This record gives sequence, structure tokens and C-alpha cells, in this order.
Amino acid sequence: MKTLSLLLALALPGLSWAEEPRTFEGAGVVLEVQVEKNLVDIDHSFYRLPNSTAQNGMPSLFQVKPGSVVSYSGVVSQPLSTITSIYIHRQMSEQELAEMIQKEKPLQAGEEQSR
Repeated sequence: MKTLSLLLALALPGLSWAEEPRTFEGAGVVLEVQVEKNLVDIDHSFYRLPNSTAQNGMPSLFQVKPGSVVSYSGVVSQPLSTITSIYIHRQMSEQELAEMIQKEKPLQAGEEQSR
């Protein structure tokens, strides 16, 4: 009986360090960036965005700005979860959007498509 108790006592503390970290993922709009605190507000939720999280060889914290649309994932932690991967979606300029709409417009009878 003592052997079983000893084995349980040794095994149970080891279970906590063997657990996988809880992760999360999401997408949203950046509302605020606090560079000095390594914080980013995405859809009214603050996350840590460390300098080690990079895109194109540069810290993502310096690339995101209010209005950026992002997809992200990370590790749940307290008091704030940490983003470990982030993708900043490219947004079209007004001119690019107008050109795309013009190309997608259905042709009127008798019109030829410009090339």
C-alpha cells in the first residue's frame, strides 16, 4: 500500500507540467495599439503582442495600426493572452476597389470588354 501511495504522490505533480497550453485563434479589427506596453486591442479585447511575433522579418507590433484587419492565434495566459502568430490582411485602396468593381461590372448589350 505504501508503494502505491508513493507512486501516486510522485505521478500527480507531474501531470500539471505535462498539460498542453490552452490556445486561441480569432480575426478582427485592430482598434488600438500601445507600442510601449506591447498591447493591441482587437475588437475591444486586449492582447499582449511581443516583439518576437514578427511578419516579414519585422515585429508585428510596429506593423499593425488602428483599422487593420487581422487573423491571429496565441496562448491563453493571465492577465492577458499572448498573440504568437498574426497575419495582417492587405486592404485595397479606393482606387484599387473602383478598378476591381469596374472589371466585375456586367457588360451592357453591344459593349466590348476592354483589355
